[in-house]
Amino acid sequence: MRSLFVAFKTAVACILIALLLSSCSFLDFFSVDSLIRPPKLTGENAVIQQAFEQEVGSDVVLLNPVSGTHRSAFVQYDLDDDGAIETMVFYAKNDTPSEAHMHLLRYDGKKWYSAGDVSGKGSEVYAVDFYRFNEDQISEIAVSWTVSDSRRNKTLALYGFDENSSDSAITRLSEFQVYSYLVHDFDSDGVQELIYFSEDAASQQHSFVLNMVKRNESSGEFAFVCEHPFPSEINLPVNCLYETADEGCRLYVDCLRYDGTYMTELLDYNVNDSVFIQLQGEEGAISEDTVRSVEVYSESVEDAVWIPVERAYAGSTVVDSENNTQYQMKYVEYDVYENRSLVSAGPAYFYAPDGSFRFRIDGLKPDYISTFDVVTNRLSFLDPYDQNKLVFRIELKILESESRELSVVIPDPSALALSESEVRALAEIL
Repeated sequence: MRSLFVAFKTAVACILIALLLSSCSFLDFFSVDSLIRPPKLTGENAVIQQAFEQEVGSDVVLLNPVSGTHRSAFVQYDLDDDGAIETMVFYAKNDTPSEAHMHLLRYDGKKWYSAGDVSGKGSEVYAVDFYRFNEDQISEIAVSWTVSDSRRNKTLALYGFDENSSDSAITRLSEFQVYSYLVHDFDSDGVQELIYFSEDAASQQHSFVLNMVKRNESSGEFAFVCEHPFPSEINLPVNCLYETADEGCRLYVDCLRYDGTYMTELLDYNVNDSVFIQLQGEEGAISEDTVRSVEVYSESVEDAVWIPVERAYAGSTVVDSENNTQYQMKYVEYDVYENRSLVSAGPAYFYAPDGSFRFRIDGLKPDYISTFDVVTNRLSFLDPYDQNKLVFRIELKILESESRELSVVIPDPSALALSESEVRALAEIL
């Protein structure tokens, strides 16, 4: 056994010496470029890669999209809905790594061939998707380009596909600077519109602007439809949902405010007037109705959108013994927007202030007195007639392995109509 080990070490040493004496250095052998060359594919995929390399060469770095549905550098999609798949390859040349490209390959029934190449707007591909912005059967390509050290703002480029062209089948249609975007048929006319959030750094009254654009059927160009500025208190739009409304579409935009709280802006898109209508608060101002201190977002549930709304938990307190402070306990209830007001839709949760766990409180005996101890992570429910009497308690414990578990204490099972397992089912570690 020892002789085998010595032989192994000798072989490794010989390989290292050979590398050091060769034309390429040891560090070059393990360079980044050598590790991220295009992988050698097999079968039909190998044929596609060969066609790609014959056109652009093999001295490239493949770029996998950072986000979205399509995460491969080789993205395949039937752009013209004719049953034949087109392939888009995202890459950068090693001598110009900051310039990303999209290359199009088509199949003519016998072989794959190059059908166009466009330069991107950055060093990486953030996301790739496909939409139909007009009534033809051809999908537009939407690519979000970013630079690797900044993904907050993106260049959204929309490309058209010409099924009758053989060598330059993709062309850039339009380009937008976006923070995020959403595509949907907002006016129910059978084609999709684009809405996107853009930063408004020049304005002191507004931080972000929601813009809508629509493709003109005759010219093929994207035209501005309307916009909605967000108040200056908004730091970031972090989530956006939509649902069909009476005269168009309703948007639910969850936002992070500069003070660290969250809120939801409700907007109706009015088709007849092509405007966004703010549903809560005064025009241009934030409504306090949906402001909450915890990071929770609106949710699509069946055919409705549930909005998290924070409310006071009557008779309950949060205690911080380290800082010798206490304040009223809050809970988050999910509401829906009906008849110009927020109406309770379902569950309500107490969220630990540090966001470590939540506990569902709807359905519990309504007159329990509750306290939460910040230091011990204990949520206690007390008898309203004897506040020294504990009905039950849950506690989040941090174990030695850094894992977490919830402990349940029920001193008198007869005082509570729930079993320990039922109590545990109401708690969730986040």
